[in-house]
Amino acid sequence: MPKNSTNALETLYKRWTRNMTVQPGANEKALNELQRAVRIELPADYVAFLRWSNGMHGDIGRNYVDISSAEEITSDPYPFEEFVPGLLFIAGDGGAALFGFDTRVHPMPIVITHHDDLDLQNLVVAAVSFTAFLEFLTNEDWSEYWYNQRTSS
Repeated sequence: MPKNSTNALETLYKRWTRNMTVQPGANEKALNELQRAVRIELPADYVAFLRWSNGMHGDIGRNYVDISSAEEITSDPYPFEEFVPGLLFIAGDGGAALFGFDTRVHPMPIVITHHDDLDLQNLVVAAVSFTAFLEFLTNEDWSEYWYNQRTSS
């Protein structure tokens, strides 16, 4: 990713996550191990985010979110593969909600599901990219959006 693009993303990330506890960025070894563990090419904006912050938690917009570190994901990249194959979970809400890339689709959107509703038919797309996901969290109540999407279909 070009340096100007990376700087622009970091500016957005800083603005959107100003109320969150931000961890220092991931090193190249952690990113390479993550890439090997997930067996797919990760989106450039997500990798740029991990270089900037290797995980974070706190309030973003009206939401609480816990974004996993590269090492956390590497240790168990597909924890619910038996139920929802192809979902690479990267974050949660500290409760039952899970946010992850749907690796079955390209480009990979970020989808929402719950621990108690691990069914590919019930996924709700939150955003088309990781950066769009952070913007979504800044502007929307994810649980209200998820509920409205589920009840309108």
